[in-house]
Amino acid sequence: MTTTWPSIPYVNTSTNYTDKHGYDDPARFASLHAKYITISVSGIIFNVLLVLLILLSKTLRTTPLFWNILNLCLYDSVMVMFVIPFGLDYELNWSWSYGDWMCKMWFAADFWHMLMAGIALTCICADRIFASIQTVMSIRVKTLRLKSIFLVMFPWIFLVTVCIPMFVAFEDKESQNPSTFCFFQFHEKHMITLACISLALPNILLIIAVTIMLSTHILRGGNWRKIPSNRAYADEARLKLSVIAVWVAASINLLCWLPVTCVVFFSIIFESKCKGFTWDEYTNVYLLQVTSSSITPCLWIILPEVRQEVAIWRRFVSKIMHLRSKTSDSLVPSYQSDTYDDETEIQDNTN
Repeated sequence: MTTTWPSIPYVNTSTNYTDKHGYDDPARFASLHAKYITISVSGIIFNVLLVLLILLSKTLRTTPLFWNILNLCLYDSVMVMFVIPFGLDYELNWSWSYGDWMCKMWFAADFWHMLMAGIALTCICADRIFASIQTVMSIRVKTLRLKSIFLVMFPWIFLVTVCIPMFVAFEDKESQNPSTFCFFQFHEKHMITLACISLALPNILLIIAVTIMLSTHILRGGNWRKIPSNRAYADEARLKLSVIAVWVAASINLLCWLPVTCVVFFSIIFESKCKGFTWDEYTNVYLLQVTSSSITPCLWIILPEVRQEVAIWRRFVSKIMHLRSKTSDSLVPSYQSDTYDDETEIQDNTN
């Protein structure tokens, strides 16, 4: 499988090692397929189901929080639908046959996924911070609307104004040489800058955002309990569960991202003092990183709005199944009754 940094020196890419990467072993070949196909298929199913649930529900698609969740689903869907399948094919065949532009798009989607997902989760945390503040102080409706639009658009603005220009400006000229490989390489002098932005920045932003979100929610908790309204308590429960859901999602993503971040920085900083990680060793931490794309959609079931919509769809499906079974049951007695009457008539004629 490709790595986020496939061409830098810390991965052992010697001729003897990169020749099929040892995947001529049937056991490892099967293991590779099982791991990546499981991540890809489960990620596609969960992300598509969550997107459909949001888009088909008027309640969810009109809630700003779920606009940001849709952003995150989109980034994760690109990873599980595009990056992983093409990467698996590239790893097994050790040859790229989809053209230079497809190579650059594939590499860019892989390279910037953690950053875009991290920014999306940070925006989700910011949305919950504003939701907590709104319970103890008045915020203008126009301000809230502008806030929601900004948080949804910010990841895309960052992608267009920062990620794409850096991707073009820092490309090494060797990447433009004709090759049967998807050989995209950054200039060595930009490695630290790219590592800081694409790997360290999303982790740092997410840690800071989660800390502020939890602190804000805890600090304003006492004032809320003074409100005797039953509706206020219901809103408080939804807010609390949404904060918990975001905290869990952010924590899972950090656990998946930190190992690969540490490996990359260790290898870049101590490049001259270490032999580098083998391809299999880096693939293992890369696996952990991409697993977040298939796990995160399932975590939003913690949100009461999501559970409510799931319950509605379950009841809808149950009614359909009940109607189908009721229709089939009504046909069976009618058929049996007609048969019984015919048999009685035959017996009477015989007598």
